[in-house]
Amino acid sequence: MYAHRQLRDLAERQRAVNIEPYRIILRLLGHVLTDGAPTPQIGDNGDGGVAVDWLVDDVSVRLDYEDETEILLTAVRGRERILCDTLTKWWVEDDVTIKQARELLSGLAGQVRNPIPLS
Repeated sequence: MYAHRQLRDLAERQRAVNIEPYRIILRLLGHVLTDGAPTPQIGDNGDGGVAVDWLVDDVSVRLDYEDETEILLTAVRGRERILCDTLTKWWVEDDVTIKQARELLSGLAGQVRNPIPLS
């Protein structure tokens, strides 16, 4: 619900005419987040798209929606890039990148000091 509210608020601030990008991001978040995962921070990516960020200790994960054919998912630990891939709106749940992101965010759950339950 938190992500849904944040996306709705962002859509209003961006005066969005098309809500499909926000639906795609919400669907994607539903597949990469697990209970206790770090809370996503959702905002404008600077180009009118959507940026979703997670920061836990020395790990930074970013989901950057430019358009339906360019959804960039990156993760950095310290100075090392540990995940970098581009998805499209047609991604599937068993996509390797989706699985890697879910595992990474799930692993970060143990480092979160005040986890927020998804339900």
